[in-house]
Amino acid sequence: MRREEKEMSAVRRSKKPSKRTLKSGKKIAPSRKKTGIKKGNPSGTNSFKNRSAEKNMSGEQKKNNGKNRQRAARQEKSMKDIQSRKKKSSKLQGKRKVATGKKKQRVFRNVKARIFELGVIVLSTALIFLIVSSIFLKTAKVSGFSMLPTIRAENTVLVKKTKTFHRFDLVLFKRGEIEEVRRVIGLPGEQITYSEDFLYVDGEPIDEKFIIDEINEAQKNGGQYTEDFQLQDISSETVIPKNHYLVLGDNRDYGYDSRDYGLIDSRQIIGIVTMRLLPLNDLTAF
Repeated sequence: MRREEKEMSAVRRSKKPSKRTLKSGKKIAPSRKKTGIKKGNPSGTNSFKNRSAEKNMSGEQKKNNGKNRQRAARQEKSMKDIQSRKKKSSKLQGKRKVATGKKKQRVFRNVKARIFELGVIVLSTALIFLIVSSIFLKTAKVSGFSMLPTIRAENTVLVKKTKTFHRFDLVLFKRGEIEEVRRVIGLPGEQITYSEDFLYVDGEPIDEKFIIDEINEAQKNGGQYTEDFQLQDISSETVIPKNHYLVLGDNRDYGYDSRDYGLIDSRQIIGIVTMRLLPLNDLTAF
């Protein structure tokens, strides 16, 4: 048995490769010659061709990889450019929106200021008109039928306050608590006479064109539109005194005027009727 074990161990030692030992005591593996043949390759020539192909392939791949990297870099740069443009455009849009909002606010403020100014102007004008009208103008409502057909009852007229009057002016005056509208016929210092529908002022005939149709109609019917009278019939004076006036209504047959209550004093007169305001469809300037 011992002999057989010794033989087996000798066989094992013979099969192991010899190892060189360095002076330091380290063992060195046996060298192998470069044959140029790899495991699995049938010959060295094919291996060389494969290595050159691999080298060539790696160069093309490097080129392709470089191109791909350049393409990727360009794409990335273009994407960055697009993003930066988007950011810039969004910033510009934001600025435009802000500018538009500010512009709208300015326009709104300007419009508001203009409306305020217009309101102030309108109110000021109305106030000035009221002040002026209270000093120089007045409105009055006509009552009675003495001024037909020129002015009818319930008409509203505009009166200009003044103390200067002329013949045939329509005047508003106060008689007691009543305001009346009549026409000035006789002025201070004049002698007045009516005869056969003719007005004589100091002996000279004066046409009354404002009632010419009524006069003609009365004469056709064989009558007179104004009854004959003279100043002495309504006053003890031969001429109209200073600051006094003779007034008549245009409706001579039914008018209530100086023939009934005498001359009027200038202090009674409020002003001259310049316009009929109401009704609007009968707006008339005198």
